[in-house]
Amino acid sequence: MILRRQRLPARALIPALALLVLPGTAAAQLSSPVGGQAQGASGAASTAAPSVAVPQTSVAQFQPAVIEAPTSAPQTDSSVSPQDDAAPRARAKPVPPSEFETYVSNLAGKPLHRFGAELLTPDAGTFAAPPSVVVPGDYRLNPGDQLQLGLTGSVEAALRLTVDNEGRIFVPRVGAITVGGTRYADLHDVIARAVSRQYRQFVLDVMVARLRGITVYVTGFARRPGSFTVSSLSTLVSAVMAAGGPSAGGSFRSLQLRRGGKLVSDFDLYDLLLKGDKTGDATLENGDVIFVASAGDQVAVLGSVNQEAIFELAPNQTISDAIGYAGGTSTVADQARLLVLDTLGLKPGWQQLSTDQARSTLARRGAVVRVLSDLGIERPLGTQPVLITISGEVARPGRYYVKPG
Repeated sequence: MILRRQRLPARALIPALALLVLPGTAAAQLSSPVGGQAQGASGAASTAAPSVAVPQTSVAQFQPAVIEAPTSAPQTDSSVSPQDDAAPRARAKPVPPSEFETYVSNLAGKPLHRFGAELLTPDAGTFAAPPSVVVPGDYRLNPGDQLQLGLTGSVEAALRLTVDNEGRIFVPRVGAITVGGTRYADLHDVIARAVSRQYRQFVLDVMVARLRGITVYVTGFARRPGSFTVSSLSTLVSAVMAAGGPSAGGSFRSLQLRRGGKLVSDFDLYDLLLKGDKTGDATLENGDVIFVASAGDQVAVLGSVNQEAIFELAPNQTISDAIGYAGGTSTVADQARLLVLDTLGLKPGWQQLSTDQARSTLARRGAVVRVLSDLGIERPLGTQPVLITISGEVARPGRYYVKPG
């Protein structure tokens, strides 16, 4: 006997645990268990060997699922239309500059920001609940997710079932099926095996109809710390972006994911920004806490480099490492020398270093690195701020940078 897949129309869907008996199939309303007798016109049960018709490709892998916020958690506005979701997202307003950013911008004569500060950061409402998503095969089912089951053949029904807190769904005359934690790619086979213990000669279609949202907490030096309702497909980085990214004092190099009081991941956003490496970006679970650490030592890189910016350094990194973060030197850069202004050091003014010295000189926090140009268009040293020391009977003694003259 050859069974053909049949699509059930949308109007055939009924509430969870209710059954739809199609015309002419009264004998198959989930009351024809294997070895039992159907209550139909034929009056005889099927005697064929047990067989489960498993589609080669589950329809579920290509269907969008709706995101639903948990009813017990604070929610952001989830009334986002597909048109709104498709619209271009404007860049978030820049984070107010830190004291070091302001100083470097004045020194460079133009605004200069921290590397990574201009990430696209959609508002929390837009991010938290997109209207639909395609569920990937490696997604693991969670309590609150809703499944849509279609059965045709010897038994015909359309069911809408919700995964309970124990990770189970209940199919009438089949019983409870544990699906919590099951990979979406394996879901069809798990349910088909359970149904085959009671029924023969059927075709099963299964898809995730609705994903329950999860609540996570973004704390520490985030721009908008707080609780956020996000998709259960969300990752550490996407949640931090929903919180507006790190604040002016927050780190781009230490985004800590904590689950049950334990550190699960400490993600360096520079891996994503500089290398496109997202392997450490962990998928979130309900109740996760994301802590944005305070910023580490920062160095500004100006002049003939591919991207002028302020960079956050890891421990024991050199001047050459900082230039590498800036994308290296530009085509017209002077490859033999560069200038370093150690704002917190004992040596006043700009110090000239060779490229070999730059590879061995540790970058101190607050340093400003200027890569010179071979075109001779750099700002003359005589017009750059100089460091002076004021002492004696004055209100605020100390060292200050002033303009020449």
